[in-house]
Amino acid sequence: MSRISSSLVALTVLASQVAAAPQAILFPLQCQKPNSEYQITQVSDPYYLDAQPVGGASCVAGAMGECQHGNTFQHAVGVSQSVAGGLGNVLDLGRILGLEMSLGYEKSWSTEDAVATSTTIVCPEPKEGTSYVCGLQVKPKVIKTNGKVHTTYSDQCPGYKDPGFVDFEVVAPHISTGGANAAANAEATFSACVLSCPDDPNSVNCDGAKSALDDLKLPLCPHASPAVKSGFSEGWCTAHIVQHQRWQGVVGDRFKFSLQIFDGKGKSIYNKLYQEVNEQNVLSVWTVLPYSIEIQAGNNDKDFVNICYAGQCFSCDDNDGGAHGCTLGNGKEYGYEDNERKGDFGFSCMYKK
Repeated sequence: MSRISSSLVALTVLASQVAAAPQAILFPLQCQKPNSEYQITQVSDPYYLDAQPVGGASCVAGAMGECQHGNTFQHAVGVSQSVAGGLGNVLDLGRILGLEMSLGYEKSWSTEDAVATSTTIVCPEPKEGTSYVCGLQVKPKVIKTNGKVHTTYSDQCPGYKDPGFVDFEVVAPHISTGGANAAANAEATFSACVLSCPDDPNSVNCDGAKSALDDLKLPLCPHASPAVKSGFSEGWCTAHIVQHQRWQGVVGDRFKFSLQIFDGKGKSIYNKLYQEVNEQNVLSVWTVLPYSIEIQAGNNDKDFVNICYAGQCFSCDDNDGGAHGCTLGNGKEYGYEDNERKGDFGFSCMYKK
């Protein structure tokens, strides 16, 4: 098969040689009968786009074993085209495809939207006693053509300035049968993916989804529930925090904190011990939440701790930290007992839009 890379192959086809040539839709009505000269610069090998969701496909794999998606699901694969300079859809895709074929390119693509149809897809069973909702995703196979086009007009076009050759790009469905378009011959790969938890789509408290992702190595669906996709359930998160006093035990001249965080459904999403603040007495805690939790210690043991998350900032004073209920500063000796002080707090933790 012939290949074209850096060298420019110019092929000219006049619109007068074609029975029905496209019109320049962005120019005045007087601008009719365009004459187009095409230059093909590069044609890619077929490649897959990122996974896309297949709507309406879901089944539960678990207690009853594996589940299946039938071979009746379809996915439309569209054609995208762009022309530099805002010339609009003046490309004649059929002629471009014909030029490629005349150059010896053996791979064919559809000049209009095509349809891919699934085969039967099996969703494997997760570990015993667990379940998950299995979805369906598809990766369309496409071909990209790059080139240049020069369009002129046989009639007068007021205000039109000839831009000369401009770049164009076409990304179109790869089809298994060459030549004419078929109704359902777009090539694509369908596969199972993890969609959500069966009992509560807004929760991540199902071991089945984790087993499917970690043990079965299934991908996460592009349209997975936000909870499964994000790794936490939004709502009111809570945390248990311990501030370890300086110069005591394993703690040196900087404060250390132990922190456990629970999501909006009460699931533990973070638990680490003895994390040291930086030179500014700040500890930045990154979890599955979309933003960091910033913990600001004072210069002295008795100073209250300040906490921020996504614009929510509060002080762990001895008044329960306001609406966030931080109790770290409560109790005798500013909350310290046995060289540490403990408390709890809460904050709003929503999915990132």
